[in-house]
Amino acid sequence: MISTACIKACPKNCEDFSIDSVRVTKIKGGNPLNSTVMNGLIVLRDAEGQIKACEKPKIAVYGCPLDT
Repeated sequence: MISTACIKACPKNCEDFSIDSVRVTKIKGGNPLNSTVMNGLIVLRDAEGQIKACEKPKIAVYGCPLDT
């Protein structure tokens, strides 16, 4: 699964690949059989407002630290 994530994150010029483009995290209550490769960003925290989801947002505001 990690190799699949690396292939998905690989730019056209493979020499520009950065290992910081791939993250591995454990979700509480999960096990290896629940593993999956996901595109995008995972935040292990619930939303603080009343709006919990929206389609095609232009701006996202996070109230927690993020690795970039």
